Amino acid sequence: MASFNLTVEDSSPLISYLPAGAWSYSGSSYHITSTQGATATIAFNGTGLTIFGGHRTNYGTYQISVDGKVVASESSAGQNTVLQVMGTASGLSNGQHTAILTSSSASPIDIDYVSIETEIGEPGYVLQQTIADASFVYTPQSEWSINDQDMFIDNTLHYTQSAGASASVTFSGEAVALYGTVSEDHADIRLLLDGESVTFGAGANGLASTLHTKILLYYALGLSSNQHNLTVYADPSTNTGPFIDVDAVFVYSTWGLQSNISFIL
Repeated sequence: MASFNLTVEDSSPLISYLPAGAWSYSGSSYHITSTQGATATIAFNGTGLTIFGGHRTNYGTYQISVDGKVVASESSAGQNTVLQVMGTASGLSNGQHTAILTSSSASPIDIDYVSIETEIGEPGYVLQQTIADASFVYTPQSEWSINDQDMFIDNTLHYTQSAGASASVTFSGEAVALYGTVSEDHADIRLLLDGESVTFGAGANGLASTLHTKILLYYALGLSSNQHNLTVYADPSTNTGPFIDVDAVFVYSTWGLQSNISFIL
């Protein structure tokens, strides 16, 4: 099979933090905790992952488990550095797994991002197609607005604050990744992929305290090479803000299934 990596930032809804209030966003693109027993859980689909965080002189210890098996029991104490490997797991079966980072002391630790390795198709090249937000179908169109800034993929982003408003895109490929922003004023997102529904947060309830762009919100693997439909809906509640947005989807396939798209080498 052909492999590729996906980056999951600390503010992505693919990472869940417990207990409530134990983790805080640093303002420097990482989540930090000083609570012994606090966890960051990454539910991922792939063959491996690597977790990155910082080292500080006052930092403490942690443990990482994957599917219940401890793969790292280390300390983050050291000279002040960032983007350090906290732990890694590889050679897993290509499927759904759960990794848990647990603080094992009352001294701080942080998590910056996670790199997930996954596989699709046959051995060879992975092809990536970018479908920008302008190619989505928005319903009702009058409830969606455009933000044109270079902080977004292809410099544009569609957003809405209307409950039930939807954005839909049709694609062909073996895997798909949805990108957007997260912020404390965002609603939850309800996503349908070929009729299968999932709901996830987009920044409310402490996941993010400021706007984060180009965030991986959702991804799915193991799709057939046939046509698929992905639709997102704004799903606000009393505990969230009203906004959701769509930046782009990346569609992945193996050589021979797509044309006019770029190689991932």
